[in-house]
Amino acid sequence: MNVTEGRGDTGLSRYPPAEGERYGQPVPATNVGEGRSDTGVSSFPPAEGERNPPAEEPRPPSGAEPTDDNGTVSPPGPTAANRPRAGANAPKGRGGADRQIVPAQATTVSQVNDVFPFPYFNSTGLLPIEPLVTSMTGTLCLAAALRESEKDEYQDIFDSDTLESDGPGRTSGGEAIADSQIKRVGAAETRPLLARLGLDPWQTFGSGGESGNISQRQRDTGLSRYPPAEGERSLPSAGAPAEANGLLGKNEAAWYSAHAQATVVTQVHNVFPAPYTGPHSLKPSEPAANTMTGTVYYAARLCESERNDTQIIFNPEVAGGAGFSGTDGVAGFPNGEATRVGVPNPTPYIARLYVRQTFGFGGEREWAPDDENQVAGERDVRRLAVIVGKLAAPDIADDNNYAKAPRTQFLNWALVYNGAWDYPANVRGYTYGVALDYNHSKNLSFSYGVFTEPAVANGAPLDWHLLKAQGQVAEMENRYELNGRPGTIRWMTFLSHAHMGNYNEALQLMPVDPDITKTRSYRYKYGCGVSFDQALTDDIGFFSRLGWNDGHSESWAYTEIDRTATAGFVMGGRRWCRPYDRIGLAGILNGISGPHRDYLEAGGLGFILGDGRLKYGLEQILETYYAWQVSTGIVVTLDFQEIVNPGYNTQRGPVEVGSIRVHWDH
Repeated sequence: MNVTEGRGDTGLSRYPPAEGERYGQPVPATNVGEGRSDTGVSSFPPAEGERNPPAEEPRPPSGAEPTDDNGTVSPPGPTAANRPRAGANAPKGRGGADRQIVPAQATTVSQVNDVFPFPYFNSTGLLPIEPLVTSMTGTLCLAAALRESEKDEYQDIFDSDTLESDGPGRTSGGEAIADSQIKRVGAAETRPLLARLGLDPWQTFGSGGESGNISQRQRDTGLSRYPPAEGERSLPSAGAPAEANGLLGKNEAAWYSAHAQATVVTQVHNVFPAPYTGPHSLKPSEPAANTMTGTVYYAARLCESERNDTQIIFNPEVAGGAGFSGTDGVAGFPNGEATRVGVPNPTPYIARLYVRQTFGFGGEREWAPDDENQVAGERDVRRLAVIVGKLAAPDIADDNNYAKAPRTQFLNWALVYNGAWDYPANVRGYTYGVALDYNHSKNLSFSYGVFTEPAVANGAPLDWHLLKAQGQVAEMENRYELNGRPGTIRWMTFLSHAHMGNYNEALQLMPVDPDITKTRSYRYKYGCGVSFDQALTDDIGFFSRLGWNDGHSESWAYTEIDRTATAGFVMGGRRWCRPYDRIGLAGILNGISGPHRDYLEAGGLGFILGDGRLKYGLEQILETYYAWQVSTGIVVTLDFQEIVNPGYNTQRGPVEVGSIRVHWDH
């Protein structure tokens, strides 16, 4: 069977020419499988039996004179057989899928029926005599690929003025687009242009904006705690100057950065069995608990030299609501947005206000993208940042790419931070301090900070006896690759000195219903922890934390956990065509020291726990969530937690907690 080959499809015709009915000037017939190649632009693929072979180099006419380039002299003037075809080299999407577009359709139908016999009829029946009936439909079909789970390596950009149309399926003058008129650019080159237009399809999930693959990003010196979304593929360097030069020229450092977020969390729990309830117990039955926070992240570059940089960071915040039972009764509390402030009405306050001075030591440079509390600009890889002011101690330590942000990731306190680190903070989670963050290379960094402690356990006022009351933390972070996939391990040690009580001394003074506040004096608490995260595949990441403290001194600032072990997985939604969604699953084991356990068994009260008695068991928690990105900047999360032995008490629970979280960022 032979067919006649004509000019290539210009990409304007909605329907390909019928077989044997090629438009244009006829040329010698070829076999059925050697028809024009599918350009990937036509709405319909080739017919069965008309499969296109791999593209071959054009063969010169027989008898042509040889040249240096192709061994022959090309015949003068374009012909239908060797003329470049529009889109002939245009790559298809992954897997060879064509992009099909049906722009519009219109349909008209007219009907008439004969006069049929009828003994009777009613208002809802078919009438025996009716006039001609006509119906018409018209549809405009618009489709746009907003996001793809696997982005194409390249895009073909056609210059609009090279294609003149006389109507559907035709080009004027018979000239098609030559391959030289198609500009091939990498996706990285188009990203800055799209971002400037507000159409960046690779905008990251949640509040983070730094590029990298599933668990990798640049060292965060700007105190932003939100990594890119799992399963979201971004480019090697967000806004990398070298890749942006092709379209927009070299990136220029900004002088300020502004971001904002708002998060609302609503939680309910089941009516669980509880033979008794103490002053600091989780209530067996209570209404839903709600919390809300809103934060504005301002950062400004005050001055800059060739290697050094000074920035000021200001975060006003508003928070309201409360957790279950006044945020009492569970060591691994189920809402990381809840505090023990006890003021349900939204209250404004200053969360962060500090200065960050960065000293560069020369050598390799890198680009710092615009992010929360970080101004875009170039910086040395080897650098030292000095931070002074009001901030949160976890801003410089205990990071984790998969479990850090209660506004977009896991909600449980023991997953947000290392539960055994009784990190210095007031009741809202902030304090004053000085921190050093030294980035030695792309794979190694060190951080150290000293912060003020609260004057009372988990209280709002801070203790300004700085020589006697302070919390210190030091951490080493090592970034590496395992089987070509990024991973990070962080080793942390901490030492707290505050006006704390002692569990053993409290039991000696009062064997029954002891009161640890009677034994308070300036004393130490110390411990260590490790945080680990590793990308396993393009879409799945694993994380874990381990923590321990001595457990002799009173739990003071964070929560009543002396030993903790957590592990979990996070998976991106690319496999179900939702690359910006993610699903998480994690398990938690919390425990307390022997003196701490004896104190609670005797009826003692901590600042968050106290059932009046205790039959000890490890607090076991399972949490899972699904985060659905509704649109850019809006994420709705459904979360479920199962808590066994709440407050380490085997006679209470289990507790089942359901949560819905709505997060917005800009």
